[in-house]
Amino acid sequence: MMLAKMWKETLLIIFCFIKYVTSQGQGLQWVLLTDGVSPDTPTGRRDAAMGYDSTFLIIYGGRGLTGQPLQDTSAFNLLQGGWEPLYFQNPPSSRYGMAYASPSSYTLNSGMYVFGGFGYQQSTYNNNPYTGYGSVGSNQMNYNPAQNPSLINNQNYNPTNGDVNNDQNYQPLQDSWFLNFQSKQWQQLQTTSYSRGFGSAALSPFGSMYGSSYSSQPRVIVTMGKTRDWMYSNVDSVGSGNTGFSVNGVSQTASIMQNMPSFNPSYAHARYGHSTTMLTNNLMLLYGGCLSGYGKGGPCPSKDTWLLNIDNGHWERISECPPTKMGAVMATVPSYSTCASPYGGLNQNMGQDQTVAILWGGLESNPSSIATYPSPRDEVAVFSLNQKQWLMKKARPYTDGSYPLPRQGAAFSGGCFQGLPGVFVFGGRSNNDGRLLNDLWFLQAASQDALNAPVSRGCVYPFSYYHLHGIFQFFTYGVIFPFGFIVGRHAPVTNTRKLLHMFLQIFGFLLAICGFAFGVHSVRAPSWLHFKHAHAIIGIITFILTIIQFVVGLIGAMFVKRSNGNVKKKEVSIKKVNQEEWRGYKPWRLAHGLLGTLVLLLGLINISLGVFLAVLPLPVWIIWFIYMGILVIILVLLEIKKLLVPKEKARPPIHGRESNQSLNSSEDPHQTKRPITGRFQPSSGDNGSFRRDNVPLLDSESITRDPRQRPNDVTGAASLPQYNRPMERDHRPRQPPQPHQRGKDVSFDYYVGYAPEHETAMPYVIY
Repeated sequence: MMLAKMWKETLLIIFCFIKYVTSQGQGLQWVLLTDGVSPDTPTGRRDAAMGYDSTFLIIYGGRGLTGQPLQDTSAFNLLQGGWEPLYFQNPPSSRYGMAYASPSSYTLNSGMYVFGGFGYQQSTYNNNPYTGYGSVGSNQMNYNPAQNPSLINNQNYNPTNGDVNNDQNYQPLQDSWFLNFQSKQWQQLQTTSYSRGFGSAALSPFGSMYGSSYSSQPRVIVTMGKTRDWMYSNVDSVGSGNTGFSVNGVSQTASIMQNMPSFNPSYAHARYGHSTTMLTNNLMLLYGGCLSGYGKGGPCPSKDTWLLNIDNGHWERISECPPTKMGAVMATVPSYSTCASPYGGLNQNMGQDQTVAILWGGLESNPSSIATYPSPRDEVAVFSLNQKQWLMKKARPYTDGSYPLPRQGAAFSGGCFQGLPGVFVFGGRSNNDGRLLNDLWFLQAASQDALNAPVSRGCVYPFSYYHLHGIFQFFTYGVIFPFGFIVGRHAPVTNTRKLLHMFLQIFGFLLAICGFAFGVHSVRAPSWLHFKHAHAIIGIITFILTIIQFVVGLIGAMFVKRSNGNVKKKEVSIKKVNQEEWRGYKPWRLAHGLLGTLVLLLGLINISLGVFLAVLPLPVWIIWFIYMGILVIILVLLEIKKLLVPKEKARPPIHGRESNQSLNSSEDPHQTKRPITGRFQPSSGDNGSFRRDNVPLLDSESITRDPRQRPNDVTGAASLPQYNRPMERDHRPRQPPQPHQRGKDVSFDYYVGYAPEHETAMPYVIY
């Protein structure tokens, strides 16, 4: 007995070694299992579910050419290579976009989990704008009349092309199902916490999920997703290690993360169309998806990568490398020993390989993209858990030189084919022409082969209108408007201050318009679904206030200029000397200052929220908050200085003396100053005309020297006004000037007094 047992173990080791050696050097290689031409192949579809068994694959649901949810189930025999339709009693309702995961057939609980999705529940068939039903209930195509007829008649035309709102025609589902591969029956489980579709489910990987008990239930993690008007960030754990779902349906899920706001950089934000896979029984990898619309904000598609520790709920941000992706294929590669063992993985601890995950396909760009770097047809992204980084690798084509078309929404599952580990991929929607596919591929990818495969290229960083929106708004509300505010409110009074302030604010206003337009264009959902979160609401309010502030500034500039012009004209008038400032100047100045402060404050707050929504790396938002803190401190100090430091009263010197004016131009630039003039001495070059007064006491044109008048002429002397001689002047203490007020009587002493500032210069007359 002992000898027979040792011989059996020796044969097993030799068999595994031979399989391992023969598999080395195979690298990443695509294998075409079926091209979809045979009549038994399921119709082309996207957003379906796939289950894996050691001998067959299961395809369920999805949406077809008409955009309607499907309910059929088909199986592909991995040994014989053919499709077969399957029929069940009481199957799940028609649906697409469901989260799904499939345990290995080596356990008693082998099968396929299905969570939620979009379907007909609480809905009607007539909700689909692309399908009409006649009086006899026949299914008729109802193409969108806005489409080009030549495009509609194309045999590869897909009526769901460009229809990002197709999900609005169906209802999100809340039920959960399990297809038992042993009993070949569907079993309904408890409802999930939320009705949602386009979430993602990940299951404990091969060789680590069962431990020492092969009858225990695997752990399944269901993440995020969306409804018709909202997006969730919930993460729920199902199965082993908690009181999660059981096949018998007697317990509820355990929540790892509740629905959280998208303004915290310490965890993954709400999204849909993302990809997840379990690397170990405790670590889950999350990549990409769409974070825009449905009450949330962010890039769509995205390229952020997160590693979740299931036990403590801690998220770890991983460096980015692959292109942005949505609806991509991502699965953990089974260990080679699991696939090579003839006993179905019983010796799973033998020859443990490094843990790697494969990422391929997905939607990499949309109309909001500016600079994209599409993946080459031979490129596959490989994630190494040991290195915690992405590697861009090359995969070899099929024997005929063909590669699978790049696609989104494909059904996939990790598994083994002919003793080799890899990933199965079925169907999806072509990124090239939008048609629905029904071909089946297998990517041969042993972990060591994937790591040793040739390098395709380095990391890529696409650029979109979403990034452009952030850049424009940063320079507008984070740089230009703050400096324009400082110049207009705190800069010294110079001739260029007003012009510089106006230039900065007008330039910033133009940038704000562009930034707002870029932000609206980058949204991949209806506006009423997007403008529901804080960043979007504050952004709209800030933009409206920016427009109002710009108009108020133009009105003020126009009226102040007109008031200044009127003052200059009336200074030479014989009726009034002092002109009041524009009556609306003070209310305008107050409103303009308050609006400017409010716009600046909201702009800084919204930039901070946008930094979080953009899922930027940690150093970026740290730099922003340091910059914003310094800027806010500067602004606060300037305001404190303006309030506490007394205003200086400048007195410009006039003829060696200082004016006793109480105001200077810096305090009130629109106050008209009374001209102050002393008595002029005759110059040697005087040709007979005398200096004129600035204050119109008398008509200076009549005061001229008549050559016909003699020095002692009574008539000439009588016509001259009498003034006090310098020696006879009654010197009195100077009194502060009283400004003239409109509507009040002004005596003659107001214009002619004994104080020098009120005395009008007259010609020097020799008696």
